[in-house]
Amino acid sequence: MEQKLEEASQCKRKLELIIPQDQAKDDYYSIVKKYRKHVNIDGFRKGKAPLSTIENLLKDKLKVGFIEEFAPKYYKKAINNLEEKDVMPVNKGQLVDYDWVEGNDLILNFMFEVAPDITLDEYKNFEVEYEPIAVTDEMVDQKLEALQEQYSTNSEKDDAIQAGDQVYYTITKLNGKEVNKKEENGYKVGQNKFGEKFDNDLIGAKKNDTIASELQFKTEDKDGNKPQKSIQIQINSVKEIEEPALDDEFAKDVGEYENLAELKQDLKKELAEDLDEKNESTKHATVLQAIIKKNPFEVPASLVENYVNSMVKQSGQSDKLGEQEMEQFKNMYRSYAEKEIQTYYVMEALRELEDVEVSPEEVTAQIKRDAKSVHMDVEKYEKMYGKNIDKEKIKIKIQDKKILDKISETIKFKKPKKEKKSKDKKKE
Repeated sequence: MEQKLEEASQCKRKLELIIPQDQAKDDYYSIVKKYRKHVNIDGFRKGKAPLSTIENLLKDKLKVGFIEEFAPKYYKKAINNLEEKDVMPVNKGQLVDYDWVEGNDLILNFMFEVAPDITLDEYKNFEVEYEPIAVTDEMVDQKLEALQEQYSTNSEKDDAIQAGDQVYYTITKLNGKEVNKKEENGYKVGQNKFGEKFDNDLIGAKKNDTIASELQFKTEDKDGNKPQKSIQIQINSVKEIEEPALDDEFAKDVGEYENLAELKQDLKKELAEDLDEKNESTKHATVLQAIIKKNPFEVPASLVENYVNSMVKQSGQSDKLGEQEMEQFKNMYRSYAEKEIQTYYVMEALRELEDVEVSPEEVTAQIKRDAKSVHMDVEKYEKMYGKNIDKEKIKIKIQDKKILDKISETIKFKKPKKEKKSKDKKKE
């Protein structure tokens, strides 16, 4: 079997296989003989008809059967030979065309994908826009409000709904269509989470009322419009929320604090620690995307699709959406999937370029941090999660962080440019 490999693109390969006529003929007639066993022809006992008769009767079907059975076998043998030469497919090869007439060589053409061969010509010493997020008074207030809500009490009410009440309702119609699967939803009135109209329509209603309203989403579609949905709901119950006053007594109830100022200071410290981790992650992601932009490369489409299908499956939406909706749903994930795969390949390349070691002590320290993050001592953590603690993965995670820290030291970070508001914006 002769084989020719061509580079169709950075990740795509075209493989041409030429099967000698004698081999093709023998394999073809093995299919003819297989069919003969199952064909009834007048004048012949089952399985005893002449091969020429079977060929005349089932000519096209026999050719298709021959290709379907033997093309994968020829391909597998060829790929085994290629793998010995370090050509490693990342997907199953697809037969794109073939040419064969009995008595001639069989020519098969396959397409398959390989991992990109990445060259990072520029991955240090450049400028990138990035600004860390700093703790603000608003963030501290939001934390306080969350605590206040946590320590609040509630009581059933039959009076008219007011801002601040917790409403439990069931959706009966959406965009004019009856909703068969009726699940109870909870909503705190006054958040304007679904637009002002929804909240305004709730205010003044009572338990057991049915109200019609409209959901107004904040995100815009590709045309700059904000999607809206008509909705009809049945109010099942209403609870009046009584929140404690934000004063020194509240701080003492929450923890070992002398006053509200001390509680705020502790919340600010917690936020700063959380933001340090988030800022570092964002900075590293920004650096990686800049490296990818400066060193563009092709990503195997099959890997992107596999990643997308995996995400769709995990979302639990695969059985709930129609064909068109499913494609739109997948499109939401494709950009993310491509970035994740690009990041994977870039990090592989960076590990080759940057000599960064990770000690066993660093791995142990990371396990201790992981245990602390779930409020467990390390012995209990290792006992409970021992089978899932992959030290090699932890080592790579630490190595990647150290590599990106090292690269970040060579990069000049500058504040992102503020977007200018359009002067042509239409007046409402």
